[in-house]
Order: sequence, then C-alpha cells, then structure tokens
Amino acid sequence: MSFPTIIEFASQISTHEGAVMFLVNHNVFSDPMLCNRNSTQMHITWPQSKTYPRWRCTNSCCGRSTKSVTQGSYFYNRKANLRKILWSIYGFIAQNTSFSLTRQVGLERRTIAQIIHDIYQVMDNDITDEDLLLGGPDVDEVQIDESKFGKNKHHRGHPVLGVWVFGMVEKKNGRAGKAFLCIVPNRTADTLIPLIQNHVVPGTKIVSDCHAPYMRLRSLGYDHYAVNHSMGFATVNYSQGHNNGNTLYNSNMIEGFWTAVKRSVDRRHRTVDACPWKLLEFLWRRKHYNQHWQGLLQGLQDTEFDINSSINNSTIIEEITNHLPTRAPGDYSRYQNQEDFSFIDLVDHIGDGLLDHIDSDSSSFSSESESESDSNNSEYLPARTRRRIQ
Repeated sequence: MSFPTIIEFASQISTHEGAVMFLVNHNVFSDPMLCNRNSTQMHITWPQSKTYPRWRCTNSCCGRSTKSVTQGSYFYNRKANLRKILWSIYGFIAQNTSFSLTRQVGLERRTIAQIIHDIYQVMDNDITDEDLLLGGPDVDEVQIDESKFGKNKHHRGHPVLGVWVFGMVEKKNGRAGKAFLCIVPNRTADTLIPLIQNHVVPGTKIVSDCHAPYMRLRSLGYDHYAVNHSMGFATVNYSQGHNNGNTLYNSNMIEGFWTAVKRSVDRRHRTVDACPWKLLEFLWRRKHYNQHWQGLLQGLQDTEFDINSSINNSTIIEEITNHLPTRAPGDYSRYQNQEDFSFIDLVDHIGDGLLDHIDSDSSSFSSESESESDSNNSEYLPARTRRRIQ
C-alpha cells in the first residue's frame, strides 16, 4: 500500500462513520472481545447514541453488557474529533510542520503533541529486537562509529551541549542493511562495548576507526578491522592482534549514514530528551521505506494501549524515554542545562510536507461546520503500550 494522496484519504474519511469504518477495515481496533462473565464472544453493534460501535454480549448472564470497540486501541478515550486525529496522523507521517497541522486540522498544539507522542509509542513498539540485531553470516560487515550531534556553544555564559550518538550499519552486497542508533552519555568502553555485544551477532566482521574501546573487539569474538583516519579514508588494518597485509579498509558507509541521520534531526532536537525520539523515528521510517502508511496502520493494529497504567504525566514520559532503544543507559547529568522540549516541537521538520501547500481555508479537514473545541481540558496522562499477542 503506497502513501494515499490527500484526495484519496479525504474520500475515505469524509464522514465520522467513514473514518470509523476505515479503522475497522484495517483491523486497527481489537479482535472480538469476550464477555467478562462467561467468556463468550461478543458481537458488534452500533447504537445511534454512541460515537463508536460497541461489542455487546448477546447472553443475559451479564445484563447484555457492552464494551467500546476502541478499548485498548490508540483511539480509546480520545476526546478530539476522530477525523481531525486521523488528519493529524496523516500530516505527521507526511512530515508536515506543527504550524501546518494546527492551522489545517484545527486542533491546539497541546492536543497535537498528545497525538504525536502516542504515535511515537507505536513506532517504539514496532521496532523489535530483531530489527536492532545486526550482523550474521549473510552480512558482509558492520561499520560502527560515534558522532557528535550539536556543538559546544555559549550564549550569555550558558553552555549548550549537543549529544553523542553511537551508530552501526550493516553492509550487505555493497548496500546498507539494518542499522542501530542511540545516544550515549560518553564514549568509554563501559558504554560502547555492551551496546555492540547486545546488538551485533558474535563472529561478525566489524569495521571501525581506531577509537581505543574498539581495539578489544577481536578478543571478544568479533572479526575486527580498524581504519586509521589520520592516515586517510582507506587504510590497512590497524586492529590489534591481526595483520592483513596491504588490503585497504574504509568506513565510508557509516560516514555517509551520518549525513542522512543528521538531516533528519534538526539542531534544536539534538538534546538528551529529544534526540532519542528523532532517532527512533528515523529507524522506523527506514524500516518502512516507501511503506510508511502501511507500516503505521500495522503498528496501530499491533499496539495495545494500557489505559490503566497512566500515572503522573512527567513521570511516565520520562520513564518511557529512558527505556527507548535509542537511549543508552548511563549518567546524563552533564546535559542537565539543556532546554526542555515539547513533543509538538518534534513535528517541526525542515522541508515540505504534503499539507504545507494546502490553502488555509481548505475544507478537506472538516466537512462538518462544527465549532468544537479541542475538548482535551483534563491533564494528558499517556498510557503505557505493549505489542498485542498474535
């Protein structure tokens, strides 16, 4: 399924009922639910007084109880208009700016931030351990490196630090394969070696520069080759304990990889709090290259939101961030003076999105002449997520 055009998507969700059926047809809502009393399968109905269909038990054992069809899904208990939520998701996947989303969709920035935050959780659930395990017998080599995102700058005596990112990318038949990215608190062996051991299959050929921690990789069971960049872009092997004659090695693939990554992470996002989410989005978009819309719908189908897990807003967001695969564990206190960020800021991409060229008076996003407010007046409490059992 290719990315739908605006006209195609507008025709699919032109009404609220059409938007609901769009999600039903793509299996975004959970499978048929079971009655809590006797575990019999419930049947779907759509009472006229309800916004969404409901699962209803046809037996009298429980008083013909009902459950919302959205229960456990991304859309459960959201107060904003469903079509506006879908347009916000569409715009985000199409890489539109926060300004265009708030202007065209008609939702407040805070509501857009809530929508985007939970889409990032869908992306997090979609990135599996297998996606982040590199190397193996069918891979030519894995190139590894670290890069500084942002520079040390001073403004009125206040230091603004960037963040170090550790990256690995497969080279397979001359092309880039799977990749791994994460921010790191430092570049010591205690930080980098466990990341390599957790995400690269033992025995894999690894190409790196001559950074000291990498020099122990051969003793850890990896076929390590080191490029001495002080001598040139391609050099003989400088790995300790190995002599490979005059054969030249290079790490050009990972160097070019950094260019693509940094293009996707704006300068203001190169902080400890924001960068892991942008790296996660980069890996997700790379996994679903040319299939972003299909990947999103599959992610919405596979992700279950635990509505009973919501606790303090700042606490759970911090907890979720700390457990992202794109954030290595460690002490990040040296970055404590970095500015706070909001999830809405993550949507401020550089470049054009599909919705950025739409006229501001376009009716594509609200065929109803509704004067609804955002209606998300209560404090937003994000829910923890998990992959649904297939």
